[in-house]
Amino acid sequence: MNDRHLLAANVRKLMAADPNLDSQAKVAAASGGRVSQKTVSNILNVTGHAPTLDSISGLAHAFRVRPWNLLHPTLGIPLPKGQSEDEFYSRLDEAMAAIKAIRRP
Repeated sequence: MNDRHLLAANVRKLMAADPNLDSQAKVAAASGGRVSQKTVSNILNVTGHAPTLDSISGLAHAFRVRPWNLLHPTLGIPLPKGQSEDEFYSRLDEAMAAIKAIRRP
Protein backbone atom coordinates (compact mmCIF):
# COMPACT_ATOMS: atom_id res chain seq x y z
CA MET A 1 0.00 0.00 0.00
CA ASN A 2 1.49 3.33 -1.00
CA ASP A 3 1.30 6.48 1.13
CA ARG A 4 -1.70 7.95 -0.70
CA HIS A 5 -3.70 4.74 -0.29
CA LEU A 6 -2.68 4.55 3.36
CA LEU A 7 -3.83 8.14 3.91
CA ALA A 8 -7.16 7.38 2.22
CA ALA A 9 -7.68 4.24 4.32
CA ASN A 10 -6.90 6.08 7.56
CA VAL A 11 -9.22 8.98 6.71
CA ARG A 12 -12.00 6.47 5.94
CA LYS A 13 -11.44 4.73 9.29
CA LEU A 14 -11.56 8.00 11.19
CA MET A 15 -14.68 9.10 9.32
CA ALA A 16 -16.39 5.79 10.12
CA ALA A 17 -15.53 6.15 13.80
CA ASP A 18 -17.13 9.58 14.28
CA PRO A 19 -20.69 10.40 13.18
CA ASN A 20 -19.79 14.09 13.35
CA LEU A 21 -17.18 13.49 10.64
CA ASP A 22 -18.89 10.81 8.56
CA SER A 23 -19.11 12.81 5.34
CA GLN A 24 -16.67 14.70 3.18
CA ALA A 25 -18.54 17.96 3.83
CA LYS A 26 -18.36 17.45 7.60
CA VAL A 27 -14.62 16.77 7.45
CA ALA A 28 -14.07 19.87 5.31
CA ALA A 29 -16.08 21.99 7.76
CA ALA A 30 -14.23 20.58 10.77
CA SER A 31 -10.92 21.46 9.13
CA GLY A 32 -11.72 25.11 9.68
CA GLY A 33 -11.41 25.92 5.99
CA ARG A 34 -8.04 24.23 5.64
CA VAL A 35 -9.37 21.65 3.14
CA SER A 36 -12.32 21.69 0.76
CA GLN A 37 -14.82 18.90 0.23
CA LYS A 38 -13.22 18.35 -3.20
CA THR A 39 -9.79 17.88 -1.57
CA VAL A 40 -11.28 15.35 0.86
CA SER A 41 -12.83 13.54 -2.11
CA ASN A 42 -9.53 13.52 -4.01
CA ILE A 43 -7.73 12.12 -0.97
CA LEU A 44 -10.34 9.40 -0.40
CA ASN A 45 -10.40 8.42 -4.08
CA VAL A 46 -6.63 8.78 -4.53
CA THR A 47 -7.21 11.09 -7.50
CA GLY A 48 -5.85 14.45 -8.54
CA HIS A 49 -2.59 15.88 -7.32
CA ALA A 50 -0.83 14.36 -4.34
CA PRO A 51 -2.09 15.94 -1.11
CA THR A 52 -0.02 18.80 0.25
CA LEU A 53 1.27 19.02 3.78
CA ASP A 54 -1.28 21.79 4.34
CA SER A 55 -4.09 19.42 3.29
CA ILE A 56 -2.83 16.67 5.57
CA SER A 57 -2.53 19.19 8.42
CA GLY A 58 -6.09 20.34 7.74
CA LEU A 59 -7.37 16.76 7.92
CA ALA A 60 -5.41 16.21 11.12
CA HIS A 61 -7.04 19.31 12.58
CA ALA A 62 -10.49 17.97 11.68
CA PHE A 63 -9.80 14.59 13.31
CA ARG A 64 -7.86 16.07 16.25
CA VAL A 65 -4.75 14.01 15.55
CA ARG A 66 -1.22 14.89 14.53
CA PRO A 67 -0.53 14.94 10.77
CA TRP A 68 1.90 12.01 11.01
CA ASN A 69 -0.84 9.84 12.52
CA LEU A 70 -2.69 9.96 9.20
CA LEU A 71 0.32 8.47 7.42
CA HIS A 72 1.04 5.70 9.92
CA PRO A 73 -0.21 2.16 9.24
CA THR A 74 -1.78 1.92 12.72
CA LEU A 75 -2.63 5.63 13.01
CA GLY A 76 0.28 5.84 15.43
CA ILE A 77 -1.30 3.41 17.87
CA PRO A 78 1.33 0.85 18.89
CA LEU A 79 0.55 -2.75 18.06
CA PRO A 80 -0.06 -4.93 21.10
CA LYS A 81 2.83 -7.28 21.71
CA GLY A 82 2.55 -10.43 19.61
CA GLN A 83 -0.26 -9.08 17.42
CA SER A 84 0.08 -8.82 13.64
CA GLU A 85 -0.94 -5.71 11.76
CA ASP A 86 -3.85 -7.61 10.14
CA GLU A 87 -5.10 -8.74 13.56
CA PHE A 88 -4.78 -5.21 14.85
CA TYR A 89 -6.80 -3.75 11.97
CA SER A 90 -9.45 -6.42 12.36
CA ARG A 91 -9.82 -5.62 16.06
CA LEU A 92 -9.74 -1.87 15.33
CA ASP A 93 -12.51 -2.27 12.75
CA GLU A 94 -14.61 -4.23 15.26
CA ALA A 95 -14.06 -1.58 17.93
CA MET A 96 -14.98 1.20 15.51
CA ALA A 97 -18.16 -0.62 14.51
CA ALA A 98 -19.08 -1.01 18.18
CA ILE A 99 -18.48 2.70 18.83
CA LYS A 100 -20.49 3.63 15.77
CA ALA A 101 -23.38 1.43 16.93
CA ILE A 102 -23.38 3.09 20.35
CA ARG A 103 -23.37 6.62 18.92
CA ARG A 104 -26.17 6.09 16.41
CA PRO A 105 -29.74 5.44 17.44
